[in-house]
Amino acid sequence: MVKKMSGMGRLSVGLVLGLSAVVAHAAGSPLNAQQLGIFDRVLKFCGPVDPALSKKLEAKIAELIKGHSADEVAKARGSEKYKEGYQSMDSFVSQVDDRNAKTLCSESANK
Repeated sequence: MVKKMSGMGRLSVGLVLGLSAVVAHAAGSPLNAQQLGIFDRVLKFCGPVDPALSKKLEAKIAELIKGHSADEVAKARGSEKYKEGYQSMDSFVSQVDDRNAKTLCSESANK
């Protein structure tokens, strides 16, 4: 438990900072497929954990893809970079203890 919490804390802080930077610079920038993959996986993980936090994550994804066409978003989601981001987050969330899930979701949604 301590190892997972410690690892979760470090990665969670890095994730939150990274996600915040992406949202802050999303408009007018090329779509970052890897970050979109990370966001999508966090959203999938957090949906069952806390629906209210999931709505905040959905808003962050909407901000990330804002100004990009549906074709651009679909292309990004089909890219290798997207798959890399999604799979890296998938590996992480599969190790998060159930007792720490809400913390990860809260930190991701509120930054």
